[in-house]
Amino acid sequence: MSTEPNLPPKKLGRPFKNPVDDVVTQRTRNSRLLSSCQGPHDFVSQHDPWYSHACSKCGGMVTKQQYHWYQIGIHHGLHAINYPAPTTK
Repeated sequence: MSTEPNLPPKKLGRPFKNPVDDVVTQRTRNSRLLSSCQGPHDFVSQHDPWYSHACSKCGGMVTKQQYHWYQIGIHHGLHAINYPAPTTK
């Protein structure tokens, strides 16, 4: 007969859920959504304490600063299409 007490089996891994893992998982998912979007993004304003805009096509979210720089990039890209750089002879 065994002399060991009846103890529950030991659980492997962390004894608690790390909140940083959730943040990293959410950021990775959001980055993949934005990268896989067929584009151009169609951002709509939303009421969120961190993310100010969400793409209606892919569901990816961006902050105010990211939205601002995306709009500047789109503006510059359209300008380059409409006014191509002069060619040298």
